[in-house]
Amino acid sequence: MKIIENENETEKEKEKEKEKEKENENKNLLLKTKGTNQTILNFKTVLSKKCKGTTLNKTQCQKLTKNQDDDGGELEIIDDFVLVKKLQTDTYVDYNQNNGSFAISTVKESVIDESTHTVFYQSDGVELFRKHFVVNSTEGTKKIISISLKNNYFFVAMINQYDPGEATLQFYDENLNLIQQTLVDYGLGPYYDIEVFSFDSNSDVVLLINIGRYKEDVDTKQTFGLLYDCQGNLKSTIAKLSENDTYTYTNMDFSVFSNESFILASQVYNPDKGCYDLFVKTIEIKENEFHGLNNEFQINNESEPGGIYPEVSIFNDDSFVVFWTDTMDGEYVVNSQRVDKEMNLIGDIQVIIGHLPEAFKVLKTKISQDQTVIIGWELMIVDNVIRYQLFDPDLNAITNVTKLVALDTSSKFEELYIDTYESDFLFTYIEKVSSSNRSAYFTRWHMNSAPLLENTIPDPEFELKTRDFQYTIPSDTWTELENQEITYSSRYDSNLLPWLSYDNSSRTFQGTLPYSCGEIFSDIYEIATDVWGNGQRQAFP
Repeated sequence: MKIIENENETEKEKEKEKEKEKENENKNLLLKTKGTNQTILNFKTVLSKKCKGTTLNKTQCQKLTKNQDDDGGELEIIDDFVLVKKLQTDTYVDYNQNNGSFAISTVKESVIDESTHTVFYQSDGVELFRKHFVVNSTEGTKKIISISLKNNYFFVAMINQYDPGEATLQFYDENLNLIQQTLVDYGLGPYYDIEVFSFDSNSDVVLLINIGRYKEDVDTKQTFGLLYDCQGNLKSTIAKLSENDTYTYTNMDFSVFSNESFILASQVYNPDKGCYDLFVKTIEIKENEFHGLNNEFQINNESEPGGIYPEVSIFNDDSFVVFWTDTMDGEYVVNSQRVDKEMNLIGDIQVIIGHLPEAFKVLKTKISQDQTVIIGWELMIVDNVIRYQLFDPDLNAITNVTKLVALDTSSKFEELYIDTYESDFLFTYIEKVSSSNRSAYFTRWHMNSAPLLENTIPDPEFELKTRDFQYTIPSDTWTELENQEITYSSRYDSNLLPWLSYDNSSRTFQGTLPYSCGEIFSDIYEIATDVWGNGQRQAFP
């Protein structure tokens, strides 16, 4: 028996060594840069719905189901499972769009040190490793944090709970070794919000801070920006990014272009109207300075007092879309404006997504590579449900509204994160179970849209004398966003056209019209179907 036990122990040690080697390999995979041919995951593979770190079964864990609408657009759930439980206080998520990996950070309550606990995952939600980031101070936990996962680096920005006019910015390399820790304290007032992000082109880091300013006994908040290189060296002096000294800038959102420029949207309280307006500007980094600070436009909110929840998303290399909420004729709506970098309006669209008095609590938007738009929202009602819907680039709905319901009926949704990787939408949402316990869940959707009608099928002609009919569907009739192969078939209204045949290889209809049919026939359909089985049909003549 002893020999067997020793053999088992030896085997266990070998397994531990293998696991350690695998963990080190995973670290290198996590922050892989562009330009490599290796991929972490085949996105067309449907993974198991195994719940990690919980006793939930498969049925309980899968909170969403496939959503098939009348037009054939389908959302395929690639994976859906519990990520991590027993999170403590504020929890934050960021995605690496280079490879789909992501990180979840939660603030650890402690009177000994200030720290965040971060778990890193592959794009399929497989845990890579965990990291405990400690700030060497005894002044209290960092209650407001922001994380950024970009190229070969990881950045953490934290506001000190007990000294809100002080922030800490940490820079880590691809192996999660601390490069530098920087104290950000300008004595301008308390920090109310902080965001950190980086550029694809050179990994320069931008730190955005909302700072309280006191003017004539009025507490206002202004947005400031700082620029660092990826090693933590300051490249610019602090720059004021907001214009009006008498307004309060809150609920800022940003989106980053591929080059060194970004969009900044701020919800601004207008004391004269008692409600919030929206300011949006494009900011470009040139010679280590922020440019374009005067290039902004204002959206006035003429509705009832309340927040407008600004969201900005990149549409393409030359334009972006800004979203905000409003009320109109008893409906809650999401407004959107597509704008180019020079702040010229390209178009505006409004989507109705709620009824009064179902006020908005959360609004999240994102645009994927194929310009599919997702709008996610939570209403301030007691059903504890997050809803989201997908739209085409013109904001025509391509799926029905999908509800995301909390697994635990006693828990509450606390935060929703949405991002994109290739043609997939990535979701992580946080449920608050108790004051000291939160759970994070991850879902990835692959959007399978049916082929789109590019050009309407022209009315065909046929020879009345011989009653012969032959017509080939033009090759530019359909397009497929994902460059998938399209197969073709036909259908006739009521199936009452035995004289007509269809060759799907040449996409040609032909036949001899019977005299008993007169001279009119209608509702002949060609159906275009992609490899996922999503079909779209078009009638003629």
